[in-house]
Amino acid sequence: MPPDDVPIALAEFSRVLAAGAPLFLSFFGTAADQPHGESFDHHAATAYCLDPNVITEHLERQGFHQIQVTKREPEPTERRQFPGITILAHRS
Repeated sequence: MPPDDVPIALAEFSRVLAAGAPLFLSFFGTAADQPHGESFDHHAATAYCLDPNVITEHLERQGFHQIQVTKREPEPTERRQFPGITILAHRS
C-alpha cells in the first residue's frame, strides 16, 4: 500500500484488534540509500520500501507494544536487494 495509507491501516488494526491481540507485518525494508516510501515494480502490484523505524513509531502511536522487528538481508543472488522486514506487535 502507498506509504501515506499505512497510518490509516494501522489505526484500523488498532481499532479492531482486542487488547493483547498480535499483529504480524511483513514488508520490504529501505536500503541504506533509499528513503521511506520509495516505490518499485512488483509482479503483483506496485510495492514500496518502508523504513521499519517509521512503521514502529506509527504502531506505538496506535497503542501497540512489545514490538519485535526482524530484518533479513537479501542474498547477493536475489533480484531485489531490499531487506525483508517482519514486525510482531501486540495491541495494548
